Amino acid sequence: MKKSLLITLEFPPTIGGIATYCDNLAIYLSSDVVVLQHGKKNTKTINGQTHYTRPLFFPKILWPRWVRGLFHVWYIARKEKVETLLVHHILPIGTIAYILNIFTKRTYILFFHGTDIIMANERPMKRWLARHIIRRAKACIVNSTFVGKQVIELEKSAEQKLHTIYPTPQACFLAPRDEQKIQTLTDTLALNGKTVMLTVSRIDEGKGFTHLTRILPKLLEQIPQLTWLVLGDGPKRIDWWKQVESAKLQGSVRYIGSIPQEQLPHYYDLADCFVLLTHTDDKRQEGAGTVFLEAMARNVPVIAGRTGGVPDIVHNNENGTLVDVYRGDDLIIDAIIKTLTNKEKTIQQVTIAHQEVVSTYRPEKQFETLKTLLS
Repeated sequence: MKKSLLITLEFPPTIGGIATYCDNLAIYLSSDVVVLQHGKKNTKTINGQTHYTRPLFFPKILWPRWVRGLFHVWYIARKEKVETLLVHHILPIGTIAYILNIFTKRTYILFFHGTDIIMANERPMKRWLARHIIRRAKACIVNSTFVGKQVIELEKSAEQKLHTIYPTPQACFLAPRDEQKIQTLTDTLALNGKTVMLTVSRIDEGKGFTHLTRILPKLLEQIPQLTWLVLGDGPKRIDWWKQVESAKLQGSVRYIGSIPQEQLPHYYDLADCFVLLTHTDDKRQEGAGTVFLEAMARNVPVIAGRTGGVPDIVHNNENGTLVDVYRGDDLIIDAIIKTLTNKEKTIQQVTIAHQEVVSTYRPEKQFETLKTLLS
């Protein structure tokens, strides 16, 4: 297999769907890939891989800022004898790959996660550049059929080289339960006798925090012991918590913040259901949703907002429940209550979901196409 350079702005210890996707990709490709991520200068070796961290942009007073990254990529690709660039974030990283392809003939493969398409469509100049970058790409990888349609709408020629590779939960999510750790967390968070509703997400627009906070009092009327456990951080965290305080819901909410990925499975194990009410926000939609797969891997029933690529993963009334936040609160409340009370149906959905993760959403299954492209 040809040696490749994975270039990304998001990679562990950054927490998020793109970071997890890139990490799983790097692990799968093993020593055949070199990783370059944006950040303060550092070089380290992990499991035979060389990981470079470099500042890829000049300060804002200099333009174009990505030129700094161009020199880093050129130097590392030459030093490591890289033949193919694995590009995440079409703009601006794709611009670097495009220029290097012209002058060094190194091929590149583009990966799309959702928000990058929106950014590429912001202005006519960006659309023009993105189309040219797509045309010279060896392949285009998308994380859902929804994102695939967006890429084709941007550049029709992408249809001939489009491949769908879904997100995959990390190996720790398929590890056995640690009952002692679960009990310790239960005691620490005062969850004994509680029904736990879990959300793991960046706290931002389009994630449904406002909607779920608004309906929480009605949920508590029917399930008084319900506790909402929230993990994550983001630009809307302070606004969301003010809403929680305004509604005097602090006693029914446990906010943890961001935690390392390897500790996340223990928190999923505390949950009776996983709820993330993703929705369209200013044309932005969820590309796929790795957290839904994480919940499924831990045998937690899922209630998800119907938007973007989420229906690719969560199939309504089969392996989970889909709701539309714009169709009214009563439908969401009903979905959550039924999930928590109709045990027979919930167990059936959880079993199907877990089997799908094991059989379909494993790196060796999803990234098989990429190995063929790199051979």
